[in-house]
Amino acid sequence: MTEPKKKRSCSIASAKNKGREGQKEVARLLLKAFSELVDDDIRSTPMGSQGEDLLLSPLARKLIPWNIEVKRGKAFNLVSAIKQAEFRAKKLPCNNPDCVKGKDQENFGQTCHVCKGTGFFSYQPVAIGRYDRDKNWYATINLNYLLELIRR
Repeated sequence: MTEPKKKRSCSIASAKNKGREGQKEVARLLLKAFSELVDDDIRSTPMGSQGEDLLLSPLARKLIPWNIEVKRGKAFNLVSAIKQAEFRAKKLPCNNPDCVKGKDQENFGQTCHVCKGTGFFSYQPVAIGRYDRDKNWYATINLNYLLELIRR
């Protein structure tokens, strides 16, 4: 005799809905924190799509230079989530006008504060999560980045 299948505590559709609502809630919190932004500056991406969970306009990206991964549910791992954000981070050409990488051969090895002399950069990966029945959102970032923020 076979054992009955274990019942899921949450259907896939309701889990995706919970995730979608979590993304929208984080977007609202960011918009509230940055009064110069409007609703279209931070948008939640559709569930299951590749890339970042929140799409940021160029203005929002200037203020919030992060690649955000949002998790919400009964159980999740913010360290795994930040690894996911790191994996999804796109390499972009350095956007620092003072960056000399490739422009001036004499200063070719000079370190840029944006790209660290590589000519490319990625937005900082950040994992944001909230457990069910908890009102607080938590963020996980790289320790070196945290220390850089504290030094500023």
